[in-house]
Amino acid sequence: RLSVTANASDVVVDASGAAVASLSGEVHVGMLSIRLPAVGDLAGSLDVGAGKVQVCAPPDLWLRITSSGDALEITVAGRDQAGSDWQSANYESAEYRADLAVHVDFGAIEINPIGGCR
Repeated sequence: RLSVTANASDVVVDASGAAVASLSGEVHVGMLSIRLPAVGDLAGSLDVGAGKVQVCAPPDLWLRITSSGDALEITVAGRDQAGSDWQSANYESAEYRADLAVHVDFGAIEINPIGGCR
């Protein structure tokens, strides 16, 4: 289990080599940048208030983001996405899956940003 809070700060988490099945996070006037684990299934939730979340997923991980809230922006690899839900195209071939629910009040979600997570 991984639980992270970023209040008026930038927090960088590299969990790529970890075993994490459950993730929870809060960002308030700050940024959370997280690299997801390469192995194992993961479920979690993130709450963003006036901030930004960066999520980097390894290529072999299927990732689904379900988002809710106001004034949110979702970009994947630098491209704006329409709608509040997104999933990677490798659902059929992925060995592991990550499912994240993100609630955003005035903020943004970046999935696999150009240049990677911080």
